[in-house]
Amino acid sequence: MFRNNVGPKDRVYRAVAAIILVSAYFSASNWAWNGVALFAGLYLLFTAMLSSCAIYSVTGRNTNQDQETDAEAKS
Repeated sequence: MFRNNVGPKDRVYRAVAAIILVSAYFSASNWAWNGVALFAGLYLLFTAMLSSCAIYSVTGRNTNQDQETDAEAKS
């Protein structure tokens, strides 16, 4: 269903950024960008868990090196 286009390093970076953004949402109650931080953090966490990013699919980007080598090996 979803194409795995997020590599292992990218997944770690996304998870760390998600933790920072979600914790910023809960720690700063009067911050004007609370909703944006929560949405971005949850999106990054979701894409890190699934190894698939809709933005990467639209732009044609792929950071998953395993998938590229599998495609080369099959052809």
